[in-house]
Amino acid sequence: MGLYCRMTGDLEIRFNGKRLDFINKSNSKLSMLLVLLMFYHGQGVSRACLTENLYDINEDVDSTNSLKALLFRLRKAMADSGIKSKEYVVYQNGLYSLADDIEFDSDILRFRKYVEKGDSLNINDAYEYYKEAIDIIGGKLLPMFASEVWVLIERTSLENTYSRVLRNLCSYYVQNGKYSRAKEMYFRGKAMFPYEDEWEIGYLDCLAHEGRFSDAVEEYERYRRLLFDNMNEYPSSILQQCYHKMLNKQVFDSMSADDVASEFELNKPLGVYRCSFEKFADNYYLLKRIMMKENINSTLLLCGIVDEDKRLISDYGTVIKQTGYVENAMINCLRKSDIITRYGVAQMLILLWATPKENAPIVIDRINTAYNLLNTDSRYHIEYIVLDDEKIGLPKSDDRV
Repeated sequence: MGLYCRMTGDLEIRFNGKRLDFINKSNSKLSMLLVLLMFYHGQGVSRACLTENLYDINEDVDSTNSLKALLFRLRKAMADSGIKSKEYVVYQNGLYSLADDIEFDSDILRFRKYVEKGDSLNINDAYEYYKEAIDIIGGKLLPMFASEVWVLIERTSLENTYSRVLRNLCSYYVQNGKYSRAKEMYFRGKAMFPYEDEWEIGYLDCLAHEGRFSDAVEEYERYRRLLFDNMNEYPSSILQQCYHKMLNKQVFDSMSADDVASEFELNKPLGVYRCSFEKFADNYYLLKRIMMKENINSTLLLCGIVDEDKRLISDYGTVIKQTGYVENAMINCLRKSDIITRYGVAQMLILLWATPKENAPIVIDRINTAYNLLNTDSRYHIEYIVLDDEKIGLPKSDDRV
């Protein structure tokens, strides 16, 4: 059986079916060292990559000697777990890797193998390999290390491949009239990307083709509530069009997964990058490391739409109208390097990349000017807070501009 690692969903490392006890949060550096060696199995990992990802830039340690000590601990922990090897970890041609005498496999290696095989065939022969690949993935990549830069980068790459393979499968099943199987694949997409309309549209389309229009309407309402309750978002115009067709008991002209993805790409606004709060947080953790390393000053802004009494607006209709004005203002006057997300019912969070705090008033003036061109109701305006706290989601600054 050998050594096996499940990296998607809850991290689990087993040897001959027995879980390795030393893999836990209290041994985070030891765990991450082994996971890095496993994830890049067959490629190897440079010393620079290991030290950069294992040791924080502000840690006052001798990273080279600390890495040697950590490798010693890892070899001992693997030996104590019953794994037999001459060296456990080898260093060759400037790269660290697991020793060749350790039999190793992982869900990531299997996923890559099935995708590579599927990509070499036409879709009529490839779909079985694609299905195997999708079945292997058990969730997000390494949630235990979710804020690590290398995990964020590899997670994006993995999710892009996962989405591509899943679209191929969905299109294949739809084109062959297998709506039940297509629906299962769209459900997988919904589970992996719960706030992306693309997968919801495909799922509703399958329900419509099965004649289950009332179930489709009920599912749409569930998704609409999910978006608003968790993301303070509303369904896209494309999804709303599908909803009106469902009410009239019409299917959606069999839009394929690729068609839906292309439609979203065409309708994606230019300028500032707008994303969900989850993706905003992922991007922030990645960019924060870059900011520290390259000494780049950026500013985190929280803005809220308030009334005459400086209370955040809460009326449903007013929220929809005013947040629309604010988003349009930001899209028109912020840069492509800036990032925005919904933060509360009437709040937005903005990362102004490479913009020092003292320059924030210039950006705020631009937003206000663009907003006032759209908003004709003098009862409402935008109030801003420049956040000093590094933790997204826990703004503590009261530095009002």
